[in-house]
Amino acid sequence: MTADPDEAFYANLDVPDRPVTDEDIEQLPVFDDEAPGDDSPADVLAMADEYARLYRISKAQKGDLDATKAAMADLDAKLQEAMLEKGSTSFNVNGNTVFLSREIRANKNPAVDENTFYERLRAAGLGDFVTKTVSASRLAGWARELIDADQPIPDDLAAVINVHQMYKVGVRKAPARRAVRKS
Repeated sequence: MTADPDEAFYANLDVPDRPVTDEDIEQLPVFDDEAPGDDSPADVLAMADEYARLYRISKAQKGDLDATKAAMADLDAKLQEAMLEKGSTSFNVNGNTVFLSREIRANKNPAVDENTFYERLRAAGLGDFVTKTVSASRLAGWARELIDADQPIPDDLAAVINVHQMYKVGVRKAPARRAVRKS
């Protein structure tokens, strides 16, 4: 039985058995890009070698990344629900601000034919949204304005447009806290 060449290749990788850290990235070699075309063959080979090494690391860690993304997607739904129930839109955790953002999307109801959809939009004064296709972002903006003003979607349009809200959890670096001086 012949050995799998990929198995031998991956067995000899210089891949950390942990996620890549900022310190790992700081250890990467810096290549001179000041004078393009002046790189010696050794520099070009070194860059190619480093590129290949990073490619192997990314390929080897793809499974970890996929598992992490799946865990985050599962937790995202639970966190959205918990934040909405608590009425929280953001909070700081371990140096990050976790926040809830809202998107409004509006598009044609799939049960409605396109001609009816376009006719209803034009009749409602939204004909400038219609070209060969409807501008989904403009339609969503119009729906957002109605929703934010606590106005319903007009009945004749509600039958041909799907309007739904989507929430996403995001993370950004939290602002530094200022020390409070006691007098």
